[in-house]
Amino acid sequence: MDAYTTEARVRAQFNLHSTDRLSAESVDTAIADAHVAIARVLDPAVDVSGETVDHLPRGLVLGATLLAGARLFEALAAAEAFDQQRVALGPQRIEESTRRRDLLAAAGVAEARAWRALEPFVTQPAAREHATVTASQAVLGED
Repeated sequence: MDAYTTEARVRAQFNLHSTDRLSAESVDTAIADAHVAIARVLDPAVDVSGETVDHLPRGLVLGATLLAGARLFEALAAAEAFDQQRVALGPQRIEESTRRRDLLAAAGVAEARAWRALEPFVTQPAAREHATVTASQAVLGED
């Protein structure tokens, strides 16, 4: 199965019905990211052979939905950080809003809830992969 949740479930769980800031592609990317993270630690004994999400264990679907939502909030926070600008009016500065920080906090809460829901279905605690180690390569013609 390609995903353990659906766009409709993620949008309903987090009340994200507007497609202005969150396209279907954004949600699908978050779902795919969540799927990879879960599949990495999923217990092989868990039956994920169902044809639809409705045939999967409810806790697995909930966890995948929450984790996808966390990834969406992280993406929104990144966009917010990119879009924010400092404004100066003479000696007065208008600081950035707390929206980015709030989105990251919401992402953290959703991710923690997701992994709690997924505990019965995984073989080890989740570890977030921040980087992938690769073989060294010569740079600028160095040997």
